[in-house]
Amino acid sequence: MPSLAMVTCVRDEEEFLQANLTYHHALGVSRAYVFLDRCTDSTPEMVRSFPWARAIPADRDDELTHLTSYLNKCADQALDLAREEGFEWLLHIDADEFAWGDNHPGKLSQLLGQFHLSRVRALEEIGSLPAMLAIVRPETEMVRMRTKEVIPLAMAPGKSFWELHYFQDGGIVARQMLDPITMEVKQLNKWLGHTLGKSIVRTSADVQAFSSHIWTRKQETHPPRLVDISTEHKGSVYHFVVTGDRHWRNKYRKLSEYPAYWQNGELVPFPKQLWKETSVILSETDARRYYNEWVTVRPEDLKEYLSQGIVVCETHVEEILASAGYPRQSGGMENSHD
Repeated sequence: MPSLAMVTCVRDEEEFLQANLTYHHALGVSRAYVFLDRCTDSTPEMVRSFPWARAIPADRDDELTHLTSYLNKCADQALDLAREEGFEWLLHIDADEFAWGDNHPGKLSQLLGQFHLSRVRALEEIGSLPAMLAIVRPETEMVRMRTKEVIPLAMAPGKSFWELHYFQDGGIVARQMLDPITMEVKQLNKWLGHTLGKSIVRTSADVQAFSSHIWTRKQETHPPRLVDISTEHKGSVYHFVVTGDRHWRNKYRKLSEYPAYWQNGELVPFPKQLWKETSVILSETDARRYYNEWVTVRPEDLKEYLSQGIVVCETHVEEILASAGYPRQSGGMENSHD
């Protein structure tokens, strides 16, 4: 099977990162390059507890105005490290994203029956990232995986993010969204996160990072131009974009230090920019109330989107973590009730 490394850049991601590393190792990642940006929690110690992971101090400096610039710098460094260590492929992933090979789609029952595999073994076979990479064309330089975005639901205390099983998989989960600053209610007709997916790049390719989503032909310019490289579309990424009020508040507070426009000059769209601005002024109580009232999806609406095929129910992340012996513990990702 092809050898696979991964790169992720983190800032205080202790709630997600242990699960993320456990999960990806179970699905075939042999090395993790974890870049640490001004971490003040237990993230560094957590990374070092995994013998196959490398903790790389990399505090963002003021010259890297945009998050994309920082992520690209780390990804390019990780590509050099993966080449030096002889890895064939490099996965670029965030701490709240979980890649899935999606091999043999729709054939779980066949693997369970005809091939007499246990459910855990069948899921590992389907989700294996090296197995996915083993069948790409020799000329392929990048594999792009589509996004499946988690549906935020009101959760009971003590529940963990991997117990969210519903994902947007095409179409739009539309809803109304309040602007807490102007008190204007707007219609949201887009995903909360992104639909760009994530990618795995062949380390022998002459490339550099274009963004956290894709790679481009190697250039001497920063930021680089987007130049198409040989690409296949396979697999998917479960994106736990927001999973509880505390996660929502902390995530967008960290993002609030970045400008209200992207590196290409375009404005950061609604609701991301709105949430960056409001997360720094809302109290924990107000953030909890806002999240539960305006961000989560109501059960009756969820049922309707399921019937339309816009939302799917998939338990792969939880099952892979359980099979890998991941502790069933409550963390900071559940809705806060303190």
